[in-house]
Order: sequence, then structure tokens, then C-alpha cells
Amino acid sequence: ADTLALTVSQGEFSIAEAEPADALIKSSLLYNQNERLSFSHDLYGDWARYRLLLSQADRLSVYLKTKHLASPLWVRAIRLFAISVLEKDSESDSWQNFIQGYNSKTADHIIIQNLLLEALFFANNSIDYLEKNKQFLFENNGEYFLRLIRLFVTKATKVNSEIIRIANEAGISPLHAL
Repeated sequence: ADTLALTVSQGEFSIAEAEPADALIKSSLLYNQNERLSFSHDLYGDWARYRLLLSQADRLSVYLKTKHLASPLWVRAIRLFAISVLEKDSESDSWQNFIQGYNSKTADHIIIQNLLLEALFFANNSIDYLEKNKQFLFENNGEYFLRLIRLFVTKATKVNSEIIRIANEAGISPLHAL
């Protein structure tokens, strides 16, 4: 995921690490082509990376420092992790603690916080999670809420091409029309 590679050379794995590969190939979860392994579907890869994150949950910030967080392959895994944190924590304390733990203004921390916030609208019970976290989202003049709304507009909505056309005809910038 860090190199955006969809295949991995079998030589990258030790004998012990490569042992499950045959069974995974037989079950069609992995493909082996020219001694390179790949997942048969992106969902399997997302799930595998998510499981890696779960296994590192107690030292996640250290683990994520070694990853290329702008990679869409890690983005989906981190988002799945964030959703699982929301689902497992009835009070959302863990989710809030994760967000607050990434409080520097570095690019990596902003990416992680954004993915944690996105979990609120990608989760199955979004309205419940928004309700549980309402007070938290509105702290500091709604800092997290405003970010959440911006993320929602850019990640979970589609641009209405008719509105863009009308805005162009009226001399309004497409960015202002949105």
C-alpha cells in the first residue's frame, strides 16, 4: 500500500510468512502471476490492511508513521478501522481519543483525523454516531463539525452538473456555486 503496488513479489516474504499463500490461492483470495501475489479483489486487500491496523491498535500512531498515508490503499483501511472503533465503543470515547491523539498540524495527523471524521458518515448508523458525538464536534467553535461538513461535501456528495452549467451561464464561479 505504501508504494501503491497492487502486486508483491513472493521473494518479499520469509518462508513462514509465505506459508498461507497456497491455501489463499486455492480459495481464490490471492492470485499468483509470474511469482507475484495480488489480492483477487480490493476488498480483501482493504480487509487485510485493516486487520494489520487492528493488530497495531495499542501502538497505532507509531505504526502509521511508517506508512504512506496518502495512498488510497491505506486510506480505505484507516477508514475501516475508524468505523470499527465507532461501532465497538458505545460512548465514542475511544474514537474521540484517537482524534485528539492526532492533534498536531502535520499532514499525517490531518489525514488521520479526517479519516476518523469520515467514519461518521461512512458508518452504517451515521445518525447515531453524529448524535453521540454532537457535543464533541461542536467544541472549539465547531472546529471538527466544520471539517466534517467539508469532508462530507467533497467525499460523499456528487456535483450537480446542471447547477454548474447554470452558474457558468450566470458568471458565477463553479466553486461558489457548490
